[in-house]
Amino acid sequence: MKEESKSENAQNAKENTQNAKEKPMKTTTKNDTQAAATPAPIDWEAVKDSLPHGSGIDCDWTMETEENRATFYNAYHGMNESGMYDGWLEFRVEFFRHKKDKLNPLSGPCAGKVQVLHRAGDWDFRVVGRFSEIARRSWGYGLRDYLEEIIDDCLEDDFPHLCGKSHGTIDA
Repeated sequence: MKEESKSENAQNAKENTQNAKEKPMKTTTKNDTQAAATPAPIDWEAVKDSLPHGSGIDCDWTMETEENRATFYNAYHGMNESGMYDGWLEFRVEFFRHKKDKLNPLSGPCAGKVQVLHRAGDWDFRVVGRFSEIARRSWGYGLRDYLEEIIDDCLEDDFPHLCGKSHGTIDA
């Protein structure tokens, strides 16, 4: 009799696990209380076409894509104080999915709440280049921040899910 109840418990546990995998994840944030939708495939060519051109980003974008990441390559053409071109900096923009939730416990009047910075599976991007090598040039200081901001501005209308925005706060 004990063996039968053990096998029934094991079967029930297996069914519950399968049902949990099939259900969409529900968020409990104040900003987004609906079930997470199944993500549509991303048209990386359209993303490439939306990336900025001009204002120092003077080359054509090239890309490499994989299942859960995409990398776009370009170069920034810097100018000195006299308005003369002074050099190039090659950089890349890496789009990736977060592997786990990142939560920030709050303190003070918001104690007991947690800021959800990102959820597992959310898309985000980072700009990578040799920024320390050109930091002493007049056009090198703050270049990474400038590139991140201009790329975010170009993508926020058509591809907001790629920009890694905060999800708001939840009760701890």
